[in-house]
Amino acid sequence: MPGIYGGVSSIILKQYSKAIYIYCVAHCLDLVVHDLTDQCASIGNCILYVKDIIDFIRRSPKRLIILKEIFYQILLSYTNLTALCPTRRTMHAESYGSLLKIYEQGKEIFAYIKKDAVSFS
Repeated sequence: MPGIYGGVSSIILKQYSKAIYIYCVAHCLDLVVHDLTDQCASIGNCILYVKDIIDFIRRSPKRLIILKEIFYQILLSYTNLTALCPTRRTMHAESYGSLLKIYEQGKEIFAYIKKDAVSFS
């Protein structure tokens, strides 16, 4: 956020007066992280695995209903899963965070689907 009065750049400039604001640095960092994940197979595979889990749940209204019911049964407020966009690395933290918030409930969804596999095929 480049705001000169209350944005991130003004906060950074207060602490580091020699800092130079460059608009596309975030995009450059995003590209660097993308290149690193392409070079390290285990990180790339992990990202694809997380994406597959999120997509598996989000692409089925029935699975989303099960997720909401599990949250309702244990008296938690429902937390939506954030899609993982493979080209926007800056959104990964939000996606990972949303998956971590529902981790235990996510395991219950897969157990329920496994038990009732006939109706999900």
